[in-house]
Amino acid sequence: MRWPRYLSAFELDAMFRALPDQTTIAPVTVSGFTQYKTHVSDLPASESAKIDAVADAIVTSYRAGRHPIIGVLIVGHADQDLSRGVAFEQEISIERAECVREALLSSLQSRTGAGLMPLQVKEAAVRTAGVGATQRVVTHPINEAQRAQNRRVVLYLAESITPVVPLDGFFPVPPQKVEDEEGAAPASPRPQRSPLLLAFSIPIFGSPALAGAAVFASGQPRRPSIKHDHGFLDDGKGNIDPSKRQSPTDTDRARKDVWKFLLGLTIQNKPELKDATDAYKHFLVDNNGTQLTVRYEGFVKDDANGKTVLKSAIDDTRTGVLDIFDSQFPKPLTSAARTLLQVTSSAVTVGRATPDFRYPYPADENWQKAIGGHALWISADAIIDSAPGKLRTVAITMTLHAEDMYNFNPDGADIATNTRDAENGRFEIVGLGTEFLQIGTAQRTITFTIPNAKQADNRVVPADQKVT
Repeated sequence: MRWPRYLSAFELDAMFRALPDQTTIAPVTVSGFTQYKTHVSDLPASESAKIDAVADAIVTSYRAGRHPIIGVLIVGHADQDLSRGVAFEQEISIERAECVREALLSSLQSRTGAGLMPLQVKEAAVRTAGVGATQRVVTHPINEAQRAQNRRVVLYLAESITPVVPLDGFFPVPPQKVEDEEGAAPASPRPQRSPLLLAFSIPIFGSPALAGAAVFASGQPRRPSIKHDHGFLDDGKGNIDPSKRQSPTDTDRARKDVWKFLLGLTIQNKPELKDATDAYKHFLVDNNGTQLTVRYEGFVKDDANGKTVLKSAIDDTRTGVLDIFDSQFPKPLTSAARTLLQVTSSAVTVGRATPDFRYPYPADENWQKAIGGHALWISADAIIDSAPGKLRTVAITMTLHAEDMYNFNPDGADIATNTRDAENGRFEIVGLGTEFLQIGTAQRTITFTIPNAKQADNRVVPADQKVT
C-alpha cells in the first residue's frame, strides 16, 4: 500500500511495522557479506551498487508527478552461529543494517546537490532493525555460498499516496515562522501571504540608524499596528477566509485523538517543553480561541537567543530615550532638574533573518514551539536627573510587549521533528483546533550615568550601566 506523505510519530511507527508486508516497491536485498563482516566496503561491487541504486530511486521519486519514497526500513540478517549464540547473531545483524544505512545516507547526500531537493529527500524517514538468524534464506546451509545468502540486508521502501506537486518557487526560510512571521518583511515576495507588519527604519534623532531596530516616540504606551496571519485560513491579505472552512470527518476526529495522545505523552515525559505543550493544548484541547498569556520572562531569561533579544531591546530603549531627551534639551542644563519621559516604540520582529540578527529566532525547542517568531514592541518610563557640572543619572523602566498568533502555516514544518504544519493546519480548517493570540511581557530597569551634554552616539553602552 501507499501512505500519506506526512505522518505523525504514531503513524510512522505503524507504517514501519507494516512495511515488510505492505510495500508497493520490490524490496532490495544486499548480500555477499563474508563471515563476521559488516561493512559495505567488504561487499562485492555489484552488491554495494544496489545501495546507490536505492539512493537514485529515492531522489528520482521526489520529482514532480512521482510518488515520493517517504520511508526506508533497513533490516539486517545473520547466518546461524552455534558457537557464539543468538545474542551475537542479533548484534551483527543490527551492525550490518547500520552500515548500509550510513552508506545510503552518504549516497543520498552526494546525489541531491543544493536547492530544494536535499530538503525534500531529507523528509524520508530511515530506520534500521536486526532480526539475527531468525529469517534465514537457507535454513540448513551446507556450504559457504549458502551461508553467505543468509548474511544480508534487506531494504523496504514506503511510497507516498500523494504525488509531488510542482512548486512555483522555493525560498530558504527556516522551517517555522521566521521571515514571514508577524513583523517581517519577506526576503522575496511570496504568493498568498498577508501583507505583514513593517518596523520603522528611519532615525528620529541623531544616533546612527540600525535597520529593523525599535524606533521610539514620546508618549504613553501605545501598541503599534501589528497584522497577524491566519495560517491555513488566511485569504492572502491577512484576513480569515470563511470559504476555506470544512466540516470534520471521522478521519479528522481520529487524527485529533492521536495528537491528543501524543500531547499527553509529551506533557508526562518532557517537562522541559511545558510552555510549548501549554500553547498546543490551548490550540487543540481548549479549542476556544481565547487569548493566552505566555511566560515571556522565561524566554528572555532562559533561552540563549532570548537573552540576545533582551540585550537588543535594552540598547534600542536606552538609545530611544536619550535621543528624545536630546531633542527636547539640545543644550546642557544650567540648573538642577528632573525630567520624566514616557516613550513607546514601533514593532520589531523576533526571528527575522534580515537585516541583522539582533532579534534572533528562539534557540530552544520549547520556545520555538511555544512562540517561534513573533512581534515585539517596547514602552518605557524614564527619570533623568541633571545638574550643572555633574553627571546625569538616568533610570529607565522598560516593558517588552510580545505577541504572536498561534497557528500553523502552509509549507511550514516543525524544526525539531520536521512534522509538517499541514498535520495540524487541517484542524484549523475543520474546527478541531483554533488559532489564538498569545501575549507576554518582561520588565527591566536600566540605570547609568552620562555627561551633562548631548552625546555623539547614544548607542554607546555606558560603562556603569546596570540592568535589574
